[in-house]
Amino acid sequence: MANDFSNSHLPFLRKFEPSFLQRFAINVLSSGVLPKHVAIILDGNRRWAQQRDQKPIEGHERGFDTFAKALSWIRVFDIPEVTVYVFSIENLKRSQKEVDGLINLMISLLKKIFREM
Repeated sequence: MANDFSNSHLPFLRKFEPSFLQRFAINVLSSGVLPKHVAIILDGNRRWAQQRDQKPIEGHERGFDTFAKALSWIRVFDIPEVTVYVFSIENLKRSQKEVDGLINLMISLLKKIFREM
């Protein structure tokens, strides 16, 4: 398992510096069998924002930040495949402003990832 992220294609992975407890968790988890594939479902971001009296897009942005952190951990464990469920048919039933904001957020994240590859 490589802990050197200097060659990472994504800047948020290069900045990942695990704390003492995170390094401990990495060592413990690395001693077992790790999955070859991880699926992530980004869900509950709008509810999270509503509970904090924030705009839905702020919840979605927070969700994408959390997703970026998850990618860092996936990289630590050298898991080769990741599936991410970001947008559902239910999302299309929301206000046009929220749908546009979510799509624009996804596009900007994808552009950032592809630019760094």
